[in-house]
Amino acid sequence: MLKKLYILLLMLFMLFSFVDAQRLKSTGKIRNNGKGKIKVEGALESKDNGAVIENKGKIIIEGNANINQDTLGGYVEYNWNENVAFQYVPSLFYKNVSFFGTTKKLLDTTYKRNFVAGDTLFVNNDVEIRTDSSHYIYTQGRVTHNGHINKTSLKGKLIYEGDDIQNVDGTGEYKELEMNNPTAAKVINQGGFSVVTSLELKKGEFQNTDSTNFIMGNKSKIVRHVGASIAYEPQLEGQISVTYKGTGSLLTGPEIPKGTADLANLEISNSDTLFLDRNVDVNDTLRVNANVVTYEDTLSLRNRLNPLYGASPDIEIAGNFRRTVIEVGDTILLNNKYTFALFESIEDKGDLAELTFHILPLTQPVNGNKKVTRRINITGKDIAGNEITDKFKMQFRYAWRHNPGEAVDETNGLKVDELVLQRWSDNNWINFKSDKPFVLSDESWAYGVSSEVNSTGIFAIGGPDFEMIVFRAKVMLEGPYRTGNFATMAMDLNKRNEIPLTPPNNQYPYNLDPNLPTVNAIPDSVVDWVVLEFRKEKVNAAERFFKTAFIRYDGSVVGIDGSNDVMFDYADGIDSGGGDYYVFVRHRNHLMLRTQNPLPLYPDNNDVFYDFSANGNLVEGGVQSLKLLDIDKDGNRLFGMRGGYEFNTPEDDFRFTLDDDRLAAYNEFTQIGYLWGDYNMDGIVNTRDFNISWNNRIK
Repeated sequence: MLKKLYILLLMLFMLFSFVDAQRLKSTGKIRNNGKGKIKVEGALESKDNGAVIENKGKIIIEGNANINQDTLGGYVEYNWNENVAFQYVPSLFYKNVSFFGTTKKLLDTTYKRNFVAGDTLFVNNDVEIRTDSSHYIYTQGRVTHNGHINKTSLKGKLIYEGDDIQNVDGTGEYKELEMNNPTAAKVINQGGFSVVTSLELKKGEFQNTDSTNFIMGNKSKIVRHVGASIAYEPQLEGQISVTYKGTGSLLTGPEIPKGTADLANLEISNSDTLFLDRNVDVNDTLRVNANVVTYEDTLSLRNRLNPLYGASPDIEIAGNFRRTVIEVGDTILLNNKYTFALFESIEDKGDLAELTFHILPLTQPVNGNKKVTRRINITGKDIAGNEITDKFKMQFRYAWRHNPGEAVDETNGLKVDELVLQRWSDNNWINFKSDKPFVLSDESWAYGVSSEVNSTGIFAIGGPDFEMIVFRAKVMLEGPYRTGNFATMAMDLNKRNEIPLTPPNNQYPYNLDPNLPTVNAIPDSVVDWVVLEFRKEKVNAAERFFKTAFIRYDGSVVGIDGSNDVMFDYADGIDSGGGDYYVFVRHRNHLMLRTQNPLPLYPDNNDVFYDFSANGNLVEGGVQSLKLLDIDKDGNRLFGMRGGYEFNTPEDDFRFTLDDDRLAAYNEFTQIGYLWGDYNMDGIVNTRDFNISWNNRIK
């Protein structure tokens, strides 16, 4: 009997381009050989043992389907326009599947299979697909979605999970969309679809552009995992939220909205660190379950709610954290759960409308030793955005990691009971009256409280007896000096962007300093790098230390910020409390300058200014070891370091020789850049450089 039924059906398929039936039920095998199509106007069933539908062409189903098999090939179209509750759609693997018609499509999960679209999924305009929250729609290829998934619900997930790039488009509405394709999903044909509840980026890149984009609904959420990303900021219907998850570190991207009012909630729950590559403004809830590093950008919390920190004591925000609502009478939690500010009254708050705390853990303060290795910088603004520096009174609880012998320890071997809050002012640290610090042994933190913070600025946690040592000096270089601009040097290398952010550690004199600095940008006023050497004895190089600094256009020798004087901490190697030191000034293509006598470098001498350009008595060899650069109308003479290589001397071991000096300009002739033979430092080597070097070889 089954054999006869099979032969009859096969003959019908060959004779007609489609088969019409009020009900098509298979108890054996139904085969579409691809030469026509099967149109089922009633129900399609394949549920008995051994029943199989093989399709290499097209099946159009205008009714309910009950198919007990895992895969259905070819093209399958569900298209029904009857006034009934649902058209039942079996969950199985379809090679190509489309949905048309006004009847809602209900995914039938009776057989506990997933609904998977292999090559294509097409959902026509106004088609609604219904599925329960525990069963998802999986797609592995092309997707065009113009309809709805669970129109009246917030649940209903569709997942991109192909191995190759998936092209996606349509103007429909997703409730939950998941990107789980390790290659990519690419929005094409202008996109236009919307995501109502959530977009979860698990694997691969979601490739959208300004012209091929999609819409995130109001109050929707983007969840980004380690190993996934989005190429361009989606269009926003309103505020969205962002969550970070996964194992490892992440760098923020276009999932963070550009507008300051567009991000409602931010949850940071990846296992390692979140690095910010842009400003991030949180308007509602901030949950911090992993470390955050802001670098030069700022994380802002724009409401009175405090951030919610995770249980781990290691969690904090390293860098800029801004609070834009200053609540009176309540703690304003800052870069970690142990640090906060408090204003007791409106009068104490003054005109402050926002505060930014720049806190860097495990970082030695720039201006001194005997400090907890944690940098703190506080800035404030009023409601108009003007900077506020004083006229307020803030209680500040400052905290640091205290775990002696461990890598996270910041106490730096100092006595905890003696540590107070300090502010840098006029080349000195000013102590604030502070409560005796308290140690949280179980959490490896310590904190102190000062109730009298009345100004912004650079802060540190240090010993009350600390005094800073400052070196203030002026040195001119022959090469960049231009006659007619008295006491100023040209900044040609700076203007050409040729000065490196880190001095080359394989070249003299930078190879002498084991702690070369790096800057993010060369300050506008800088001429070049110089290396300072400090020795207890002039000819004994055993006890010496180095400090690499900048020389400005006016000859000022300054720290790496380009403006402040050179300041020392114990990490530089200077004796505690200071000492008498011979000072050597070294430049890469000018002859070395060194002092005739040791200079007293003590806190009491911080205001002493050493002008090597005007006082030859400071320099060994006097004015004979310098170059007369200029004389002004009043007869004042200006001296500078001579242009040319430094040669070997008995107490020093430099690798340069007379031949190096002779060949430097020749070898680099007509070259452009940061060059050793560029003695006049204009960025190009030419005959002017030959003259400078030649004139100084016998000096």
